[in-house]
Parts: sequence; C-alpha cells; structure tokens
Amino acid sequence: KEPALINIQDVLVKFPRHTEGKKVFASDEIIQKWADLKDTNEQIKRLQSLKETLEDDIKGAMLDAETLAVPADNNSPEKFLATWKAPKPSQKFDLDSFKTAEPEMYARYLKEVQGSRRFSLK
Repeated sequence: KEPALINIQDVLVKFPRHTEGKKVFASDEIIQKWADLKDTNEQIKRLQSLKETLEDDIKGAMLDAETLAVPADNNSPEKFLATWKAPKPSQKFDLDSFKTAEPEMYARYLKEVQGSRRFSLK
C-alpha cells in the first residue's frame, strides 16, 4: 500500500507532470477556496500597489541619504526607520555575449531540465 499524500510536496513527488487532457471537477468546497484565492490575489495586488506607492514616497523624501531616522528628543533616543543603500558592484557572467561569441561551446553545455508544474488561476 502506498503512503498517503500528506502535503503538496508529496503530490509533486508522485505527480511531477500533469496528465494530458485529464480534468477533475471541483467540489463546492474547492469552488469556495478558488473564489477565496481570487479575492486574496486581488487584495494582494491592491496592497502591493499601496506598498510601492508608500515606499516611493519615503524614498523621495530620502533623496541621496542612506538612512531615514526620527531625531532624539527628551523622551526617546534617535530611532532609525529605514535604510536605502545601493549594493556593492558585482561581476556577472554575460551569457548573451558568450552565446553569440561561442555558439558551439554554448550548445555543448546546454541540457534539458524538467520544469515544475505551473499553477494558473482562471
């Protein structure tokens, strides 16, 4: 007897790929979860937009400053609210240039990999 599928990782181990043309019909419980997920995704979009607007407003106030702080007063010490720093420069491999300059070598090192199943709400 096979062990029970306890979580989504168990499902993905047993079913890493979909079965072409297969469909299941949603129960009332799953239809409600689908509707809740759609609503949740819309809320997340609205909150993400608000977050970006608030971050942009704060960054606009910081200009070139590294740190945003509240000054100390008689009752409390200075408090740091945020930092906005550029990362240190790094070196990255220029794959597009390599592919153009050395197409045969590039092709020798290509390998096909199995992608993961993609969940898409309709």
